[in-house]
Amino acid sequence: MSYIELYGLIRSGSFHQGRSILKGLSNEVRSFTEGMLEADWELFQLKKFNKIDADLEVLCYLDNMLIGGIFELSQLAIEKYKYIENTSQSVFTSEAESSYIQKISSPLKKYVLWHIKIGESTEKKLVIELDVQNCPRTCENFWQLSNGFKDLSYSGSTIHRVIQDGYIEGGLITTSSGKSHSSIYGEFFADENYSYLHDKPGVIGMSKFGRNENGSLFYITARPLPHLNGRMVAFGRVIEGMDVIKAISMLPHVNQRPVANVVITKSQNYLSILMPTAHESRPKSHKDQGSSKLENADLETLIARREAIVKEIESTRQELEQQKILRNMISELIAEMRA
Repeated sequence: MSYIELYGLIRSGSFHQGRSILKGLSNEVRSFTEGMLEADWELFQLKKFNKIDADLEVLCYLDNMLIGGIFELSQLAIEKYKYIENTSQSVFTSEAESSYIQKISSPLKKYVLWHIKIGESTEKKLVIELDVQNCPRTCENFWQLSNGFKDLSYSGSTIHRVIQDGYIEGGLITTSSGKSHSSIYGEFFADENYSYLHDKPGVIGMSKFGRNENGSLFYITARPLPHLNGRMVAFGRVIEGMDVIKAISMLPHVNQRPVANVVITKSQNYLSILMPTAHESRPKSHKDQGSSKLENADLETLIARREAIVKEIESTRQELEQQKILRNMISELIAEMRA
């Protein structure tokens, strides 16, 4: 019995199409599937091919030999096993989104969405995963600063330091009294632990003035930096938008300050964008209250869109039985033609 491995982006409809094919072949082959977040998918590609293809969404292996992507898997299913996958693409798209949300809804993690503008270029997005389980105190500081804590917020702050192909640094927050490096606990707070390793690009940690002097300053690595293990408190990683980090780390600079202005234009709870009803409540400042009508309008739009997607899924599922019948008929026809 053949062994088929399927790897890909968990947010890709093509990956979920592949999963559906393997489920249909469950009596014919043994299989393994793994859906990954963007950063893990890029690391997987680097390990396999020593390069990253931004357009690549799926890889399939047959008995440890690479056969290609979703097209090659579909052809294999038809030619060798007489199996045709006829499920609507809208189902796979919906499955991709729901699987993605489920994967990043762990109570052990939190996710921050940043919008970053480099010079006059278009804003780019990146998503940061916080390891709440292992560094709860450090993550809470970063989380609160990312969502706005009193007059402290990463929104509007800049990336002020670049160590080319090493790391970038930011977190100087502008307040009414000027630039600040304060934490939510006061001026500084202690090093929490060194459990999170600097073993990959995209690791985020606390820049500090000295031992136990953590505030709002942070760094993000552009490559593995193992010499920081045991010295600096890392507490998470970038899971989407590593191309943005790499672009910033390669910017021209003078005395480690980037020539182009790099601004975090917006910083917010990522899941509140994906799942409006799961938005965590927090005390609203006067600024929050002033923008509440706009936020409610945005939430209503997102909720309506989510309901429309749910209706589409239900409608499509009602067609599946007819599609299965058609698929069986086509498979039988192919078998007769080959006989």
